Amino acid sequence: MIGNAIAVWQRHAPLLDACLQARPSDPQLRELWDRFVSQLSDKLAAFIARLRDAGRVDPASRDIPALTHALVGMTVWALYEQRMARTPLPPDRLMNAIRAIWIAAAWGDKGN
Repeated sequence: MIGNAIAVWQRHAPLLDACLQARPSDPQLRELWDRFVSQLSDKLAAFIARLRDAGRVDPASRDIPALTHALVGMTVWALYEQRMARTPLPPDRLMNAIRAIWIAAAWGDKGN
């Protein structure tokens, strides 16, 4: 999933960067972006909750919707900042770091 997110971001970076920059001043764009992030977070939260209920993961927080919202936001910000950085990290290093955070937070001890 993280690899796909990075690939999509790289392929559509100018558009996504423009959306993030315009979001505070464009109510319609803000609503579209917020809906997209909310739907993605909700789907991920439901998936993680199913895995938790099956005993397959041990999320870092009992509030899985808030956890997934924070993780999605962290991922978006990391990808955006990567494009703005004077010296960006190689994509595989960034992907590995983001993946490690997701695994630790969403999968917990059972992610190993």
